[in-house]
Amino acid sequence: MTKEEIINKGVYTNHESENFSEFELNIFIPFFEKKIPIKVFGLSNLDDSSEMDILVERVNEILKFSMENKEWLQQEIWKHYEICIANTSYGMVDYENFKNEIDANKVYFSIFNANDALERAIILQVHFDLTFKDENYFNLEYECPWEDEHGIIITIKDGNFDSIT
Repeated sequence: MTKEEIINKGVYTNHESENFSEFELNIFIPFFEKKIPIKVFGLSNLDDSSEMDILVERVNEILKFSMENKEWLQQEIWKHYEICIANTSYGMVDYENFKNEIDANKVYFSIFNANDALERAIILQVHFDLTFKDENYFNLEYECPWEDEHGIIITIKDGNFDSIT
């Protein structure tokens, strides 16, 4: 996408401080096969060519995010799920008829493999902050039933998986 296309399709909100300004673009992202909001934080204005160059570059990286990444994304979400259900006592899960909490949690969430975990994790948005100009990254933010308080944030840095929180 060009700078002009991005500006025309997006909404810029200046909160009187560049550190709190936002630019939002709701576009179809091929990797997710649907429209997803892309939120950009720290954009001082639409006329700053260095910031807009970074914004355009990152938006296009997001649009080109390869389907080849699906396998590792699925595995990382699965690992997150396994860690959560092994370390969390969910108050709404009945453990009585199970040998342990992990088995009860799997049945409660109906997630038994990596494919199930990926299907149940819902992408909410993609975001990045322009105040980190030297960092070539963006975050994938997911909602998931096993971690409904915080969800999952997956950081993609230089086109590769970097971290999950």
